[in-house]
Order: sequence, then C-alpha cells, then structure tokens
Amino acid sequence: MLTLSEKNMDKKLKILEKSIKVMHLKGYNATGVQELVDAAGIPKGSFYNYFKSKEDFAIEALGYFALRFQKTFDKYLNDKTISPIKRLDKLFDELIGWFADEYKFKSGCFAGNLCQEMGDVNGPICKAVEDLFTGTAGLFSSCLKDAQKAGEIDSSMNVEKIGEAIWNSWEGALMRMKTANSAKPLEDFKYMVFKVLLK
Repeated sequence: MLTLSEKNMDKKLKILEKSIKVMHLKGYNATGVQELVDAAGIPKGSFYNYFKSKEDFAIEALGYFALRFQKTFDKYLNDKTISPIKRLDKLFDELIGWFADEYKFKSGCFAGNLCQEMGDVNGPICKAVEDLFTGTAGLFSSCLKDAQKAGEIDSSMNVEKIGEAIWNSWEGALMRMKTANSAKPLEDFKYMVFKVLLK
C-alpha cells in the first residue's frame, strides 16, 4: 500500500491527523493551505517545512489514509482464528461502521474523492491513488487465495481479478452512499459480494 515519506515523520503525522478531515470533506480544489494550517494549529510558513505544496500534502495525506486503515485491514485479514471469507465479511462490517460513526455517510472515501476530482487532471495524485487502490485490492486477493486453500471458493476463480472487482465495487458503493446518505449501498454491496459472487 501507499506509504508516507520519512522526512519529519512525527510532526507530519500530527499535522495530517488534524488537517486531513478538511480536505476529505471539502475536496482538493475547495481546500486552501490556510484552512489546512488552521486545522493543524501551525503557522502557514511552517506548512512548507513538511510539504512542498498542496499537491504534496494531498499525496502525503493519501499515505496517511493508507496507514490509518492498514491496522484495520491487518486486524481482520490476518486473523487466522476465523475463515478467510469471514475475515472479509467482518472487515467490511467494520468499515461500514466507521463511515457511519465518523462521517454519518456523508464523506465517501478520501482516496476515491481525490480520484474523482483530480484523477484525470493531476498525474502525481492520480498515481498515488492508483498505488493505494492496487495495494488494497491485492490484500483482498491474498485473502481470497486463503479462501481457495480452505475450500471456501472455487479453486478456478481468478482471485486477482475478483480482488480488483471487490475493491472497485466498494468504491462505487461509497460514491452512492454519499448521495443516499445511508448504509444501504454498502449493505447492497455486501449482499452481492458474499451472497452472489463468493457464494
């Protein structure tokens, strides 16, 4: 998955922790550097000690986003006490709960939002999002390989393509979640994945 650059890591993490929500809720173009530093509680000049530009901040924020969710993914996908398919099921339950509690279904995925807004106009951000998406889909594929070994799904299934399809469908469900302002698109996604695709 996408990672943060090492320079001034501790301070950078604190700034990202306090300010990422601004860009998550408002989007890239509607967020100014002043709003980011106000949220972080630092002088505007200090911002450039940690980030070259707003673009650089967005790319580092994607790394922070990946880091934040890595622990959640590891917690569920590496839990060998339950079956691989159950790991995926519990992971998505956790993620649905997070979007309900943290943003009341209004925000969508930070990476997905950047992809929709900047994916066709900003090469570096586009690459960072794609790296994150590819890495995450790979985690699903790895879990599905375990499911094949456990006899939970057909051994002839192409788990790489299915992992990609699951992640792409999840991102689409998150987009619908914002317009529906409810968990229904996410629950519909789970039904299709676990009751149809992986049945």
